[in-house]
Amino acid sequence: MREVRSGDEPPEDFARRMRRRRVPTNEFGGPALMEPELFRSGDRAVQLCSVRVYSVGVRFDLQTVVRDPGTDPWSLHRRGPGRDPDDHLWIGVKLPDGRTATNAGFRFPEDADDDTPVLTRLGGSGDGTTMSLSYLLTPMPPPGPIELVLAWPAGDIAERWITLDGQALADAAARLVVLWPPQPDPSFPGPPRAPTPPPGWFERNPPPADPPRPG
Repeated sequence: MREVRSGDEPPEDFARRMRRRRVPTNEFGGPALMEPELFRSGDRAVQLCSVRVYSVGVRFDLQTVVRDPGTDPWSLHRRGPGRDPDDHLWIGVKLPDGRTATNAGFRFPEDADDDTPVLTRLGGSGDGTTMSLSYLLTPMPPPGPIELVLAWPAGDIAERWITLDGQALADAAARLVVLWPPQPDPSFPGPPRAPTPPPGWFERNPPPADPPRPG
């Protein structure tokens, strides 16, 4: 779903927020040519399917598969009160300059400083046993290899590191395609106007007016 700017949010603030929350809508990310990496146990598996480089950062595309249809794959990427921290798919990255980021970091990625690396969950899709999901690393990391670490304690997948080749990432950045200049983001138009009741019963029994929203 496309996010829109509220009417009172300055455009520059909205643009800064979206740089952490989505890939640019006017770009095709450059693919990093690599073999898919598989992390698995007897009943669960995670595959790093692809890596794409955008002007704002690097997107990691994952697929999660569980054998038991009673397991909710979406729950592996949620966190909050009452959640068992072991029942979580942990993903982290280490940048060439030593900085790190994990998918258990900032709840609101725009709260981070501009130079702080953040790993943000993007959208996904799936069913009772399979889920495809992406994470966006922002801002663009410095040149060099990126180390990615994954662990799924409840799924009996122990911590494991892989290294993404720095030259492959640089080549992917060169394959980035900018389709057209960035387009202005739409402002939130406000709530829709209530329909005018037709003559008859509906006109004689109009719905109550919406209460005013707190300013």
